[in-house]
Amino acid sequence: MFSIILDQSVKTKDNVPVVIDTIVYYKITDRSKFFELSNNPQNIIDNLAIKALHFAANEIQSSIEMICIKMKDALNQKTEFYGIKIYPIDLKRVSFENEDEKERKNK
Repeated sequence: MFSIILDQSVKTKDNVPVVIDTIVYYKITDRSKFFELSNNPQNIIDNLAIKALHFAANEIQSSIEMICIKMKDALNQKTEFYGIKIYPIDLKRVSFENEDEKERKNK
């Protein structure tokens, strides 16, 4: 199974603004927990993935690989409760805002 998270704006620890599209792959590992605790599993994954992405980006300096690792670790800590295991996280689009774009947005 997978969840697609689009257009998440985050800032890295070194204050670099980034827009990221993410695919989170997961598997239900405990069916009884999953069905007992989650009436909308897709919503749970999406919300936790967004929080984990922001956490991961804020913890590191502009490293895509480290964002994936931190995000996966943070998600697995939270989703275990629901009987869900997170597998690879794939950052599909990563756009670093340059100074020209920032100036246009501020006008």
